[in-house]
Amino acid sequence: MTIATDKLYEGARAFQVAHQTKLDSSSATPLELPGTIRYTFDSEFGPRGFQYLRCDQSGGCTRGQLQSKRANVAITNITAGTTTSFTLAGQVADIYKGGIAVVIDDAGGAGAAPEGESAIIADNSTSVFNIDPNDAFSAALAANDDLQIILPWAVVDSADGDAAGIVKGVAMANQDQYDWGWFQFLGINPDVDAIAAGTALIVNESVVAGA
Repeated sequence: MTIATDKLYEGARAFQVAHQTKLDSSSATPLELPGTIRYTFDSEFGPRGFQYLRCDQSGGCTRGQLQSKRANVAITNITAGTTTSFTLAGQVADIYKGGIAVVIDDAGGAGAAPEGESAIIADNSTSVFNIDPNDAFSAALAANDDLQIILPWAVVDSADGDAAGIVKGVAMANQDQYDWGWFQFLGINPDVDAIAAGTALIVNESVVAGA
């Protein structure tokens, strides 16, 4: 079994008319729905768009700095598993809640279940990941199975040449690692510097993400 079908139809709640936080908010726990999108219109800057995301960058995120989606997290050679959990020591507690766990290799047989299946992570400790029971895998995970975790709302500092599809926007506040806040993905942000690697900026030339 993969992710429960009804989850695919709940995404509309990510668009809200009113929000509980200011654009420069930063908090250790989410005060908005993760991934929430908001739009504003300013007479000075015009239309702007923001998304509520978590800063996973080691050392934190700097206001005005461009951020990209965090790469998928490899969970390799788990030590134990069931249809609703898997174990691997050395994790940071609670940071994978709401992430998507995808089984990429079943060590017990070529392509055998639950390889290729996915599920939402309900919570995690420093070693155990618990799966939403509605998304239970069709077969139990076992030692040496491999997974990847997708964190669609986690960002890190952009790197030179990051593809547009993974660039998420610029931080609206200084944030510690694993803090939540707003990131601007649309419109003018005067805190952002455009640097042409030691050469002059060219009018109407495309730009790419920098470090």
